[in-house]
Amino acid sequence: MRKVATILIIFSTMHSNTEKIDINNCAIEELNTLPLQADKILKLKEYLEFEKIDYIYDLIYIEGISFDDIHKIRPLVRIMEDKGRGLSIIHSNSVTEESSISSIPKKLTVPRIRYNVNDITYDQLHSIINVNPIDVAAVLKQQAKGKIRGTFELKNSPGISRYGYKNVLSSVSFVDPYGTIQSPKINNIQFQAMATTIPASISTDEEEEEIIYAGRESLGSFYSFYAKSDNYHFGHLRYNNPGDPNGIYTNKVYLNINNLKFSNNDNAFQLDHIILGNFNATYGQGLVFSSGDNNRSRFTGYKWNKRQLGISSDLSISEQLTLSGLGLQASNRNLRLSLFFSEDKRDAIINNDGSFTSLIFMRPRLGFGIDNNNQQFIYENMIDAVTERTLGGNLRISINEGTNVGFTFYESLYDRVLDPQIINTITGGGGDLNPEFDIPECDDENSVFDTNGDGCICCPGDYYLNDFDEYSGDAFFNYYHTSNSADSELLAMYSSSTPSNHWSKAKSSRKVSGININTVIKNIALQLEYAKMYKNTEDMLDFGDGQPHALLINAFMQFDNLDILVIHRDYDLEFDNPYQKSFFEYKRYKSTIIEDSWWLEDPIFTNLYGLTTQPQAEKGTYIESRYQFHQNFILGLQWDNWTRKADNAKYYRMVTKLEWRPLFNYRIYFRYKLQARGSFSIGHPSPYFIKEARTRFKLRLSNYNHLELLYAWNSATFTPRPRLIESSDPFIISMKVGDTGYPDESIGFSFEHNFYNNTSLNTRLNAGAVYSHGFLWYFDINDFTIFDEEFGLVNVWYSFGINPHESISLSMKVSHIWDVLNTRITGGSTSYGDSIDDVYVLDEGINYRLQINYNFSN
Repeated sequence: MRKVATILIIFSTMHSNTEKIDINNCAIEELNTLPLQADKILKLKEYLEFEKIDYIYDLIYIEGISFDDIHKIRPLVRIMEDKGRGLSIIHSNSVTEESSISSIPKKLTVPRIRYNVNDITYDQLHSIINVNPIDVAAVLKQQAKGKIRGTFELKNSPGISRYGYKNVLSSVSFVDPYGTIQSPKINNIQFQAMATTIPASISTDEEEEEIIYAGRESLGSFYSFYAKSDNYHFGHLRYNNPGDPNGIYTNKVYLNINNLKFSNNDNAFQLDHIILGNFNATYGQGLVFSSGDNNRSRFTGYKWNKRQLGISSDLSISEQLTLSGLGLQASNRNLRLSLFFSEDKRDAIINNDGSFTSLIFMRPRLGFGIDNNNQQFIYENMIDAVTERTLGGNLRISINEGTNVGFTFYESLYDRVLDPQIINTITGGGGDLNPEFDIPECDDENSVFDTNGDGCICCPGDYYLNDFDEYSGDAFFNYYHTSNSADSELLAMYSSSTPSNHWSKAKSSRKVSGININTVIKNIALQLEYAKMYKNTEDMLDFGDGQPHALLINAFMQFDNLDILVIHRDYDLEFDNPYQKSFFEYKRYKSTIIEDSWWLEDPIFTNLYGLTTQPQAEKGTYIESRYQFHQNFILGLQWDNWTRKADNAKYYRMVTKLEWRPLFNYRIYFRYKLQARGSFSIGHPSPYFIKEARTRFKLRLSNYNHLELLYAWNSATFTPRPRLIESSDPFIISMKVGDTGYPDESIGFSFEHNFYNNTSLNTRLNAGAVYSHGFLWYFDINDFTIFDEEFGLVNVWYSFGINPHESISLSMKVSHIWDVLNTRITGGSTSYGDSIDDVYVLDEGINYRLQINYNFSN
């Protein structure tokens, strides 16, 4: 009976075009009906897990598939271009550093943009996901041998890995078997619009919650327009955060002229980019200069953590560290020169004397604090309070296909004096009415005031009110080492009052330069970057001692089923570079007083830490490895051991991951983390120990459908407080009181279902729910969220999308979150004065996002 059914299926597919197998969206059983050998069917299944067939001859990329095989199955299959699926995910809180809206559609929508394999450059190869420097050097070496005419030459690039070959193949074009050039589409128009109440996130760090004050007074909105024709790009964007005041928004526009060749010589110079308007600039490992507001911990630059090197156009939602002006880049095979000039406004904290303490990133942008009305302690509107003029560039010399030496520099000029005044401007709170530090005077002139906060010694009378009485941050800044042990990092903030001959309005400046070296030796890639900040010298080539410095070294080793990455970093405490986005574990100002809003003049100042993209001063070594020890098992490891320079605190972090495929379309992911502070120092004032486990069960179905279950458990143990123990028994084996550790548990599920038919009107449904008791970091579709609720909460989300046309995608997402009913308040009263016992608390909220995307290519 099974044989008869199989014959009928094959017969029907051969005679009915409408019943052909949709090779990108078919079930496994349907693939088994194709007239191919079992091993080739298996290779086809594995390929379709990660890639999509755009045209029939993509099948030649699969190992073991021949042209004869393609001709056999060609009448039996059809290729449905899933344009709507790509359009539905154009705008998201991308987990990559460069969340450029202008670049995301080019990678995700159909038709796929491909580079000419014989013209693709080092930077273009480097930007491809999961392509490492060893693979980049291999392709460039193959280019140097002669024209790459097909997959055979590309696959035999000297030193390229199987995984690297597969990813390069998906992004390049060359002559097909019939002699036709596979040219990418050159005309493209894209439009996106969105309204949302969901706050945007600039990182996906699972270890600490971003301080986000999402107001309901105004919706967040996003609009972008992008047009491309041959060598010209144009883009425009308007964006504002949920809760931004009326009239406060980010506006970007640019014109990009690119890829203009001056001759047909293979080594002739070409104009990579000349950009008027908004642009990005990133060099090396991000130690000296990387624009934009997106960054996260453990950003390696490898695999999925890619940087877009050089000059590029900017339609991202970055608001603070943006560049607006002129960007220029030209290159050939041996040399690349980038120069840029920018003048743009910056949000900044202004002091009472008109200088500024620091740049600040805010979401939403509230110029006078959380209630936007704190004009007593916020002296001027912080929005666009400082004008920054930045000039910089990079020169990179390519010695061979795998070895480059680069020099990067930049200078930022400000129209205000940069003078960090932490006590006078930032700290306070607790009812403190005087912005300065108040040291009281004793009634008795012979008395001595105890600066530890115990008041007057031998003082017969009372003393005047002071900052210790008010529990003000002025008194505890750089003093309360149990909680704010890293305050020395605030004391090391950069200051300047140096004018410039280049700009008459300049009242302060900041200069940084560095060198970057990378090379490939067989299956090993090495990178080194060294940077200096110039505080007391004008010599940009002075790399001697006495100036704050930063060092980053990494080595990547690649084998058939194993890769190992080792990164060592060493950042000085005074290396205060806002454009630094290199590898780090913690953000700058962690464990300082600005983490605690009650010690600040306004809670908005916690954004100095919560939303910064700048690394903390650290010294440590990080190791990451991936090992596929069996066809069905992949093991991952992350290990880091580092020292925070602000207080010499010792840390370690270890994460192990295991992926198991018991069946072809079934995945089990297990993740376990151990992290601690102070384990190597018994005298550390505030040690902690964290354990976390996550298990995901994922079932992959046809048509890109899937079902996923999640179980998460974690426990965090902090410093015990013996003073809370009532017993005086000295023989205490286990400290229970005052130990804040407790196990948190969470469970959830999600699914995706795509409704495909023979027309372009495709729809998709995503939904999920999670119950969190305690701490949980979680992705629902594209939004990264951190939950931390002692009594538990439930989050339910639903997303629906439709493609009324192959170039148009409409989507809507709604999420509802509510706390578990609890009685944390033991008593209260109504507005009429009536008393209430055991008050129940139930917090809930609804967020939504409406989005439309349009993409046209011809």
